[in-house]
Amino acid sequence: MLGGVFISYRREDSGGYAGRIYDRLAQALGSDNVFFDVDSIAPGIDFVDTLSERVGRCDALIALIGKQWLTIAGADKRRRLDDPGDFVRIEIEAALTRGIRVIPVLVDGATLPMSQDLPPSLEKLPRRQGIEISLARFDSDVERLNRALAELEEELGRSRPDAPTTPAPDRPRDASAAPSSAASAPLGLMSAAAPSDAKSWRRSAPVAGAILGAGAIIAAALVYASLPRGHAAHPWKPSFDCRLAAGKAELMICNNEQLSELDNELSVLYTTIRKSLAGEDQRQLDSAESVWVVERNACSRDFNCIKKTYDDRIAELKKKLATKP
Repeated sequence: MLGGVFISYRREDSGGYAGRIYDRLAQALGSDNVFFDVDSIAPGIDFVDTLSERVGRCDALIALIGKQWLTIAGADKRRRLDDPGDFVRIEIEAALTRGIRVIPVLVDGATLPMSQDLPPSLEKLPRRQGIEISLARFDSDVERLNRALAELEEELGRSRPDAPTTPAPDRPRDASAAPSSAASAPLGLMSAAAPSDAKSWRRSAPVAGAILGAGAIIAAALVYASLPRGHAAHPWKPSFDCRLAAGKAELMICNNEQLSELDNELSVLYTTIRKSLAGEDQRQLDSAESVWVVERNACSRDFNCIKKTYDDRIAELKKKLATKP
């Protein structure tokens, strides 16, 4: 029985990322295949049973983990993860108990928690291979997540070739965070279509993934051949991990001290401003940063172009910071 993808997150910790990741996965998989929120559980319904049932209908659970995921406390000053009734804890517990694939997605520079810092029912979470998603590499990072889900769908398809589909899960609860979806369609982690004219993800994803993967390998090889060797040994480093650098622009930044310094300066400004914002203001800042990353990456290996994008963005953020009370 094919299910979908369940996104588990805390608004206070990773809400800005959750909405954007939902949008990308919904575009690729179909909005009926990505379960986003659970606040709409009707009064009188056992929410523990309901959450467990909804998670159980999915083939994968994406656990978004930000820097505060482990320590966020409730009004009683008690850490939420220590509450057996905590939504996030229930969601991940249900997935681990039922043998559902759990993919930790680390955002905003977060790291996987240690087993000893988690409730006994979540101790296996740190053993799951995670994926890092940052604003600087958002597009390429989410593509890695999509590929991981495509591989899971292929794996499930081989083990359950004649599996029937199941009814679609409840609609997302948060209209501001999740776009309205099309009419209900059969569930499938990668196979069900979102728009009516979209091709089956199950059929198209493996082929497209293979083509993109091969192209990426060839492109990376050509870029690597044209760059100075040993960039990982440089005494400087940008705000992102150069081992995960994707694209010519990021490789150029990793191999240039001046560009790396500009990247760090921008990262500090951006993080400082983002922490002072909330809600729609924070989402607008994230959106503007994503647009800027696309513009920067379009510079490819043009030093002057990359430097200008950094100079302009840094000046813009400094002006924004100066106007804050």
